[in-house]
Amino acid sequence: MLNRLRAKIMKGIKEQFARVFENPNRVNFRNLLKNLTGEYDELEFKEKEIEYPKLAKHILAMANTNGGIMCYGVRETDNGLKPIGITKIDDITDMKKKLGKYLPYELNYEIYIISYDESVEWKELKNKSFILIIIEFEPEYITFLPLKGSEHFKKNRYFL
Repeated sequence: MLNRLRAKIMKGIKEQFARVFENPNRVNFRNLLKNLTGEYDELEFKEKEIEYPKLAKHILAMANTNGGIMCYGVRETDNGLKPIGITKIDDITDMKKKLGKYLPYELNYEIYIISYDESVEWKELKNKSFILIIIEFEPEYITFLPLKGSEHFKKNRYFL
């Protein structure tokens, strides 16, 4: 009975993840956050933005496995996920330009800003913004390697 319940919960989470992956909007993201308890292989949360070389490393690792979503503005706690939002939002074009120094052209990803105002019914999301980075899984191009190194990794290093 307990295994069936777990399987049903996981199926629901996977469906919500797929909705965000296919259509990253406020409703789908809110529903995903409400039902998650932590990270999964294809879903990673960061409390705040990280340096671009480190972000590139995470994106490369996700692209070399199954793709996935990185989200800025969510804190993992012992009681689950806490949406805290981010205060600094870089321009998406600038973010892609800075990441482009490290990521191969064939690696497909999109960056979305999800923002909530006063009217959202879940108070934890009121007036908060989040950055979602959706990384496609494209096995025909694997292995993705960084175009240049940084203090965090060497050029042409493989990440999983």
